[in-house]
Amino acid sequence: MIGGQTKEEVIETNERLRAVRVRLDENYDTAKKALVTLMGRYSESKTERNVFTRYALLKAMIKVCV
Repeated sequence: MIGGQTKEEVIETNERLRAVRVRLDENYDTAKKALVTLMGRYSESKTERNVFTRYALLKAMIKVCV
């Protein structure tokens, strides 16, 4: 026994933790891509001089991101 767990329990715990890590990595990548895209679109929106048009662009960007 290792730390109160059998070898099989340690293997099972390790497999569950690996699966959780994979899911977290996927979620992190999704969030990072969304933020990078949002940052790029925000920078592009600065070329729009009309405040109302730019507001509509920013509002649409946030809706897509959320």
